[in-house]
Amino acid sequence: MAKQLFSKFDQTLFSRSYLVTIGLLLMSISTLILSALEGIDSTSYILLSLIFTMGLLSLCVGFIVSKSKIDTWADAFSKHEISIIVVVLSVPIYLVMYKGRQALIRARNSQHP
Repeated sequence: MAKQLFSKFDQTLFSRSYLVTIGLLLMSISTLILSALEGIDSTSYILLSLIFTMGLLSLCVGFIVSKSKIDTWADAFSKHEISIIVVVLSVPIYLVMYKGRQALIRARNSQHP
């Protein structure tokens, strides 16, 4: 199964899953910190809102940006060594997106005789 999956590896789809993973991580971390803090000052609230907005932007870019620009965006987001952890975390999202795309292709092919 792994050999078959890696033979059809799609770099663009993996870049999309990478950006979606970053977006989900940033949004969830900022939400968890915001819910854990009792008394929060305006500076911390603004900082957490900016982190949440960056995560939302990354999530939207992962789904909306064209094929020609997605690799550039993913490369810009992966300049730090910590990105290897995000790459490992994005593998399950890649598999879900890959299987979803395959199911969509099969559904489209079955509708057109």
